[in-house]
Amino acid sequence: MRREYVETPYGYAKKESVERLSEVDAIIFDCDGVLIDVSQSYLRAPIETCSRIMELLGSPVEPKPPKEAVQAFKETGGFNNDWDVAYAMTTYAILTSPEGFRRRLAILVEERPEEDPVEGFLWVSRRMRMAGSKTLRLDVEGLKRFASLFDDEGIAKMERVVERVHLPKDAYRTVSELLAYPGDVGSSVVTTVFEELFCGSELFRSVYGLEPRFHSGRGLIDLERPMVSEELLTELLEVLGDGRLGIASGRARALANHTLGDLMRFFVEEATTFLEDLRGDLSLMKPNPYTLLRSASGLEPFKAVLYVGDSAEDVIASKRAGEVDGRFLSACLYGNAPNPGRALERFMELGADLIMRSVDELPEALRHLRGTA
Repeated sequence: MRREYVETPYGYAKKESVERLSEVDAIIFDCDGVLIDVSQSYLRAPIETCSRIMELLGSPVEPKPPKEAVQAFKETGGFNNDWDVAYAMTTYAILTSPEGFRRRLAILVEERPEEDPVEGFLWVSRRMRMAGSKTLRLDVEGLKRFASLFDDEGIAKMERVVERVHLPKDAYRTVSELLAYPGDVGSSVVTTVFEELFCGSELFRSVYGLEPRFHSGRGLIDLERPMVSEELLTELLEVLGDGRLGIASGRARALANHTLGDLMRFFVEEATTFLEDLRGDLSLMKPNPYTLLRSASGLEPFKAVLYVGDSAEDVIASKRAGEVDGRFLSACLYGNAPNPGRALERFMELGADLIMRSVDELPEALRHLRGTA
């Protein structure tokens, strides 16, 4: 354990933050991995998106990217958006594919007649598969090394990382054109495939008003479950007082409602920020502090607000929010990470103020810090 941390009955607290942590009277939660167990949904969705796109291009990957690769991207602090993870994985898979595959793909991308990116991809997909399907052996360790070269710039650094590892730059331009990313659902291949797999056909129609083109049937969201209970949230309000809980998440509001259901009533509506509240500007997603600051404004007045997350970008976003408003503190959960020991060490490296194994420990942690345990 690092010397700047003290071990407590509930986890680890940064020594210099203990006094300020005792003043916490408001909490903002991340959704995924904190309020909602996404181990079978959002953690799998980038993997399944990459696999489906490669399959549609006639070159299914074997093995599929592991969850540890998702975590490797997350640890950089620049991949809060799981669409970005899916895009980075797919880019790596295509750029490390055989030269003949890349050459044929480049020709078809150049020839595609469709202006609509999704229709254009389907046109390319049909012709790639006409040449026959051939499994691509994915270099998993290479993918993890690729991920480790990013930082909190995220995909904005993609071209520089591609150059650094000597992957073919013209093939990267082909990938960018083909996948039309970043982009909205319905216009970008990555986001559309991702959301169809995640939502399932029925919820996809309901949320986005579009007909699914890549997936029919149930979605990964059906494998989710809340990680918090009415009892836990009630206990937190007993410690903090009514109207003291908010949410800052990159998830769509309708998808949070779908999984959390009646638990949403515990959160102040004006203190909840979701994907729709970004008004299409994805640069406002974490580690940008915008969502945290917006949610905090709905909890005023407060002495100190704790942002509870489970990833590197959550710590970074909280620190950046603290540069704007010095009342912000960060808490991170490490128990559900693919490698909990590595996650704990990473959160200490980043200087999280409070580190716990589980969200269930939060009420006891607050009481202990206040000296009322």
